[in-house]
Amino acid sequence: MYENNEPLNIKFDKERKFYPGTPKIIRWVINHSGGYIEDENKAGYIVAGATALLVILSFVLFFVVSYKQKPSTPEEMRQMIQVEQTTVNQAK
Repeated sequence: MYENNEPLNIKFDKERKFYPGTPKIIRWVINHSGGYIEDENKAGYIVAGATALLVILSFVLFFVVSYKQKPSTPEEMRQMIQVEQTTVNQAK
C-alpha cells in the first residue's frame, strides 16, 4: 500500500515510434504539433503546404518590389547623367 496515503508519481514518456527512413523534418513536425498531427502523411502535407506558401510569398514579394522600381527610359537616363556631370563639374 502507499505510505501516508500518497499516490505514486509515475510518469510515462510518450515516445513516438517512426518508420525507418522517416525524414527528420517530418519527425520534428509531429513532435512539435502538440498532438494535432499524428501520422507521417499529414505531416508531409503540412511540410509541402508550408513550402508552397513560402515559395509563393517569395515570388509575390520579389515581383512587388521589382514592380515599384520603374525601369528608366533612355531619356531619363540621359537626364540623370547630365545632372551627375554638372554636380561633378561644380565640385571641381
